Amino acid sequence: MLRESDGVTTLDLFDIPSQQGAFGVTTFESSALLMPVVGVYIGGIPDIVCPRRTGWLAEKRRRAGAARCN
Repeated sequence: MLRESDGVTTLDLFDIPSQQGAFGVTTFESSALLMPVVGVYIGGIPDIVCPRRTGWLAEKRRRAGAARCN
């Protein structure tokens, strides 16, 4: 579990490069710490990340274009 005491709050954003379906527990934890998330449209990640509000989402297998994600 991510905690503020772990130093994660010093990060500007959290990048989850997963290409396989998952619930995205670390994505949820990062969002709970109000940290923007960069992820992929897979599994439960799109249910957690609201594009341009709580983070950004890229199409699966297009991580090279993550800088241009929604």
